[in-house]
Amino acid sequence: MIISISADNEQDANVLHVIDLARALGVNPVSEVQQGGSGNIVLVMLKDAGVKAKSLRESIFSGLPGVISVARVSLAKVDVFAGRQQPHSIWLGPTVTIGASKPCVLILGPCTTDPTISRSIAALDELGVKAVRSGPFKPRSSSGSFRGNGERAVRWYLTAVQAARNVEVAFMEVMEACHIALVAKIVDEIAFTKTIVLWVGAHTENVELLVELGRQTQFPVMLKNGKRDQSVDALRGRADWILETAPHFDEFGRPIPGNRSQAPSVNESLMFCLRGTFAEQPSLWRNDPNYHWVDTLRSRGAWAPIIIDPSHVAGDLRYLTTSIDMALLARPDGLIVETGYPREGWHGLQDVPEGYRGACDVGQSLPLEDVPELLEKIVRHNALYHEVA
Repeated sequence: MIISISADNEQDANVLHVIDLARALGVNPVSEVQQGGSGNIVLVMLKDAGVKAKSLRESIFSGLPGVISVARVSLAKVDVFAGRQQPHSIWLGPTVTIGASKPCVLILGPCTTDPTISRSIAALDELGVKAVRSGPFKPRSSSGSFRGNGERAVRWYLTAVQAARNVEVAFMEVMEACHIALVAKIVDEIAFTKTIVLWVGAHTENVELLVELGRQTQFPVMLKNGKRDQSVDALRGRADWILETAPHFDEFGRPIPGNRSQAPSVNESLMFCLRGTFAEQPSLWRNDPNYHWVDTLRSRGAWAPIIIDPSHVAGDLRYLTTSIDMALLARPDGLIVETGYPREGWHGLQDVPEGYRGACDVGQSLPLEDVPELLEKIVRHNALYHEVA
């Protein structure tokens, strides 16, 4: 990795800051001055020491004072546990940044994107919700279950979010690599101007999807733990597919050396989501809570913001409040909760079934009437644990 800094000499304060930070991260910085027509540039090359330089995020250095550019000279293999000294935050909107001890972000919306999505988003927007969620594509545990409304639902959802006054970011589940290009196409077609986070669900075991999410940088990524994951190492293994630039191979499986001066970057805008694990024993919970993974991930130096999904742990509205309270005790960077329908469902809408409350996970969806109480709870939580501007 080479960091270019606008500076006259190697003793410049900005250069010394980069060098000190690199050493603290366990790599060996080597600097040199290059003269240019409009001024000098100091190049700091990071070499392997106790830590491999290719395991570090570019974003650690790219925002520092004086830094002009950060370029890789070898294939990226970013380690999600290599950021102990550098917590990572991700900008999601004008007033929404997640991670690095920022206030907990509440993400609300229906499980599945259906024709009533505009009403759900409008209701949440009216309450001042900044981040919403919905699923046009639904990987399911049963082959006979509803799989979502697909491409048309992406258009419904993004159109509703674009029209919202307060909503700044839309979280959306994808299942296939081709869905990334589909979302990008619709973004252009409807002139969508807000942030989209693409998430990979617990049922999706699609390596090509993970690889393609790592190659693109248009959309941040939220990665849920697998339903049968037993430890954070399994989650880390899935993240590796996003954070590592795979080499090219010849027909005999031998790596082909690439152009070292043009080593591609990877998508570092990665978030984890803990949604519980498969309940091996009979339980009140739909999935066993794995909220303790927050401490485990942070103690091992994980830099990715951590979101908790208490809805899929609870599985039943009767237990959702308890699940949310337990989740907040873990002090996550975000909370993603299913909601979007009135307690008694929609009534009197043309072409909508009377009392309609969603196409799936109805029993764990928080009624819209209860959302203000949850918003107040998050405000109290953030006032207690975070410095709120």
